Formats: sequence, C-alpha cells, structure tokens
Amino acid sequence: MSVFAKMLAEKVQSYIELRRSLGYAFKKQAGILRAFVRHVESEQLGGPLTKGMALNFVLSFAGGAMAESG
Repeated sequence: MSVFAKMLAEKVQSYIELRRSLGYAFKKQAGILRAFVRHVESEQLGGPLTKGMALNFVLSFAGGAMAESG
C-alpha cells in the first residue's frame, strides 16, 4: 500500500468513526468511502487527492463499489 493510500485509509476510518460517534449509522456512505480507498490502492494513485480521482472512481463502477456497506 502506498503512503498516500495508507494515509487516505486512516483519514477515511477516522471520519467514519467520527460520524458514527455522532449517532449516524453511516453504513452505505462508509462502504463508498472504503471502496474509494480500494480504488486508490488498485490504481496505485498518489496524492494529492483531486477532483479527477473522485470522478474517475465514480465513473469506474456501475454500482459495484457500493456492494460493501461495512
């Protein structure tokens, strides 16, 4: 895992934990965020995070990335 992907995964996990600590179920959203981290890993993308990365992620799946709702 690249340094960028590891940092992104840690930030995503912290954000998920924050939202859940505020009382939100945050299951579907958490699954999408984790799928984005997997996309960054699999495509071996480096930082910084860009709008293009997010757009490519959205366009790269047809609903499959939302399968994980952990």
